[in-house]
Amino acid sequence: MARTADFRPAEGHRLDAFVDAAFAFAVSLLIIAGGEPLASFADLTRALMRIPAFLGGFALLVMFWLAHRTWSALEPRRDGRATLLSLAIVFSVLVFVFPLRLLIETAAHFLAVGCRVRV
Repeated sequence: MARTADFRPAEGHRLDAFVDAAFAFAVSLLIIAGGEPLASFADLTRALMRIPAFLGGFALLVMFWLAHRTWSALEPRRDGRATLLSLAIVFSVLVFVFPLRLLIETAAHFLAVGCRVRV
């Protein structure tokens, strides 16, 4: 006999799948945003230098995804507020993925090179 506490309606599963897909799309945008065709070894070197910035952005996206997944497991009910909150998180992540990439790349460059002031 199935317990009612373990039952989650199909709408909740579809919403969770949509949120997971949106986070996966955001990670794809994070990768594609810096992707230009490589024409030389210097281009490859510059592309490899962006890996720490990608790792930082990826870690932040995973942090938000894990928090949403944990909340979703603790709150199996899917009413209007829960749906609105999930969609607001998806909207925020997809809107801020490009500024996140720029912010993390700037921070990684600052940590690697430092602040050099030219006079």
